[in-house]
Amino acid sequence: MGNYAGRTERKHLRLAAALSLWREHSTAAFLSGYHDSLANRGLWPANRAAADVMLSFFLLERALSELEYELAHRPDRLRAALAAVIRSLPETTGEAS
Repeated sequence: MGNYAGRTERKHLRLAAALSLWREHSTAAFLSGYHDSLANRGLWPANRAAADVMLSFFLLERALSELEYELAHRPDRLRAALAAVIRSLPETTGEAS
């Protein structure tokens, strides 16, 4: 029975890794198209780095809003909301600036 459980866990881990990779690629493709379509608008920074910072802020704000909603209405779903918040946080190098 333990062998079956081990195989199932490995399958789940592979699936989770594949889904994570898909999410990263599809998000990058969407955001690239989003940036390209807004690059010449007056409401969006033309500078890619500035646009990325602004978009990161809005994505984090949205993830925190979802976390607040889940906490108030569906606390059993906090795990997914917390994962979205963590994904929305900027990556750091671990060095103090």
